[in-house]
Amino acid sequence: MKKSRKKTAFQRHLRKAEYSGIIMSCSGTCPFCGNSQIFLINLYDAKGCLFCNQWLEKACSDPNCPFCSGRPAAPAGALFLLQDRVRRNEQLFRKDWLRKNYQHKHDGRIRHQKRKLFYQELTK
Repeated sequence: MKKSRKKTAFQRHLRKAEYSGIIMSCSGTCPFCGNSQIFLINLYDAKGCLFCNQWLEKACSDPNCPFCSGRPAAPAGALFLLQDRVRRNEQLFRKDWLRKNYQHKHDGRIRHQKRKLFYQELTK
């Protein structure tokens, strides 16, 4: 039981990390504040510093670019939008899990009732 809980918690954290991004500690320092932790946000394919709230890469001028066209003005705004997206995905995942779990319980109840009737017929 503990392993399954740990596994689901680990998968939940992986989903969050997949949507938000990665802290890159070996890629250098921020030119604005000198901080060594630079955050790569996967959805916008851009690096940013969360301490000074500046993008380290300029957005391209293409209005049809899937990465830069919807990018917010600051990395903190991007993380705020990503948290909303992760929360929505977790709600959908939980709804699907509850639906499947209910079906599992329902099938188990039917199996239990059939087994109970079978044993009652045997003992008569």
